[in-house]
Amino acid sequence: FLYIPAKEFFAEGGILGNLTKREKSIFDSANPHSKQIREVCTKHQLKCYFLSDSFLDKDSELYYFPFDAHLNQEGHQKLAE
Repeated sequence: FLYIPAKEFFAEGGILGNLTKREKSIFDSANPHSKQIREVCTKHQLKCYFLSDSFLDKDSELYYFPFDAHLNQEGHQKLAE
């Protein structure tokens, strides 16, 4: 299972707008979609990959088209890696 977060996941304050720090564990735990997917993966013992973990290492805007939630060339390259 591969989770590719929407660009909004990385928005200032997180997807719900109430985060104060840009840390993987905080962003991930505050994202309802990510939480649900992690629970399903754990419950059903699925092999799951979360691109959000990799995308937080740099400015996530680099991986998406401007004003668009789709991955650009850099995003697809990161996905392939």
